[in-house]
Amino acid sequence: MAVLTRDEILKLVKGGALSIEPFSEDVVRENGLDLRLGLSTRSMPLRAR
Repeated sequence: MAVLTRDEILKLVKGGALSIEPFSEDVVRENGLDLRLGLSTRSMPLRAR
């Protein structure tokens, strides 16, 4: 497992390889994201590689 840096996360989001909705750069930290939980959640199945 790898840890993504702030710059890597921003590059992936801007390039469309990583989707975070709603997205705001202020939640991206030096090695991860600050998550804000709402009243509902959504689960997506993992794709086999």
